[in-house]
Amino acid sequence: MLLLRILALLGFVATLSFAQVTEVTDDNVGSLIGNSDEWLLEFYADWCGYCRKFAPTYEAVQRVLASSPTSHNVGVGKVNVETSPGLAARFFVQRLPTIMHIKNHEVRVIPADRMNDLVSIIENQSWTELQAVNGMTSPFSVIGTMVACTGKMVKWASSMSNVTICLLMVALLGMVVIFPVYFPTTADLEKQEEEARLLEQEKVQQIEDKKKDDKNTLDDGKSTAPKPESSESTTKQRRSKHID
Repeated sequence: MLLLRILALLGFVATLSFAQVTEVTDDNVGSLIGNSDEWLLEFYADWCGYCRKFAPTYEAVQRVLASSPTSHNVGVGKVNVETSPGLAARFFVQRLPTIMHIKNHEVRVIPADRMNDLVSIIENQSWTELQAVNGMTSPFSVIGTMVACTGKMVKWASSMSNVTICLLMVALLGMVVIFPVYFPTTADLEKQEEEARLLEQEKVQQIEDKKKDDKNTLDDGKSTAPKPESSESTTKQRRSKHID
């Protein structure tokens, strides 16, 4: 029995020794952080001196939480802002290192002066005292997802050569110019229909004006033509000439 306890203790110590902070990236964040999961997330960079100095403390936090009977399910992760710029943009990271607490997709930024109290913040649930990032600026909102896509595009573009970027810009410019020509918008179609309707009205008006002009011309011709003499006056004139 004692041997089993010793083996269990050794296994537990070995687990703590090999336990590491989880590397969270643009690709695996969706599978790691679920709706009801609780996480601590550090944003860092390899060139950041403060991040390197804080790394041993953060690793110790992970080991303590992993051995805690009440907080062993809390995930402890880190995000390299250089290799995962989408997450850095999505969480609106403004300084390094930055520690964020995530619970039920509610994000809270841990103040810099409390970064050394992460264990007590988790154990005592004092993170509830912090203001959650909600609404449109939440990393898990639609806007947050769109910002993450923008960050991924920046990373993708930075890995391309200058020639490839120029070709893509030319292609994009061509699409901007050609697309409205072959695929007009609803406003363009309505404008074309309105112009066609006005042109048709103008043609009809011209035809009506032409008819009026022709009618007026005929009326003027009738009014100026000499009136024919009556048959009675013609007979009288002939009789007078015969008598003479």
